Amino acid sequence: MNPHRCLAVVMISMSALVACGNGPTRIASVPEPPPAPELSPTIPAPKVVKPSRAAENAKAMPVGEPSKPSQEQKEAEPPPFWLEPDSMTLYSIAGGPESVGHKHKGTFRGHGYLGKVEISKPKQRRAIMEAFKGGMKAKNARMAKCFDPRHAISVSKGDQTVDYVICFECGRVEIYWKGDSLPHQPVRTSPEPKFNRVLKAARVPISSELSPKPFAPKL
Repeated sequence: MNPHRCLAVVMISMSALVACGNGPTRIASVPEPPPAPELSPTIPAPKVVKPSRAAENAKAMPVGEPSKPSQEQKEAEPPPFWLEPDSMTLYSIAGGPESVGHKHKGTFRGHGYLGKVEISKPKQRRAIMEAFKGGMKAKNARMAKCFDPRHAISVSKGDQTVDYVICFECGRVEIYWKGDSLPHQPVRTSPEPKFNRVLKAARVPISSELSPKPFAPKL
């Protein structure tokens, strides 16, 4: 090896040491990267549950305010049955072929009647209503397809009135309550004798005991 070349290499090396502060060369340490943050477990997003219609209606209703009955509930409201009404009228309805040709005294709920009785005694009103209730509440009451009424009752209590148009032969009662005609209800024949006794005592003709009269042609 050329001695001059070796000397140059040594001198260059010595100069590098002097430039570095006459000490061994220090290699700068590289800072370690910060530790990665711990990842929290993934929490699924809560499901959005749409409130039901009933819940929305309940939320919209002010607290303490009672809900109003629907139209269906109003129509389904049963009429009262008074055992002790304030007033009562018993009618003899001109029903059946036997009443043909007999004079009507008036009409009640679309039916001609032969006469009527105002029941003024509270005890008698109660007795009639108890007999009527027994016929309507009797077991095995059946309704025929016909409806040819011969009796009717109108009862009132306070400012309310309930009317009953009765066909004991067909086992049907038509009830009028608050201006409406309600579906027919079944009834047995057990109250009929009592009704007839009250009518006979007032000298009111009873349709079932009449005979049809022929129509006299008008000249």
